[in-house]
Amino acid sequence: MIFTEQEPTMILHTLWGARHDESTPELMVAWDEYSVDTNYEGFREDCERAIASWGADLSEKRALDININEDLLMEAFAETHIDGTISSPAVVETP
Repeated sequence: MIFTEQEPTMILHTLWGARHDESTPELMVAWDEYSVDTNYEGFREDCERAIASWGADLSEKRALDININEDLLMEAFAETHIDGTISSPAVVETP
């Protein structure tokens, strides 16, 4: 999906790391844009702590800003409606 300037997005500021023995990078830190704007020093410290916690295992690190479409984010919190029938009711025991 390609975003245009008109589409509202939320930016996630992330730090990713790769270990010497792994090919898949791992998410080390993720903060939303509002948190970083109000506490940049805290974000920087969180990144430094994450880097230090990996120690010698860390072979590479990358900072990536990820734009998430606001509509997609809001859909994740929309009320879920499920259509269907129950074929075997669940039994819930209460004390």
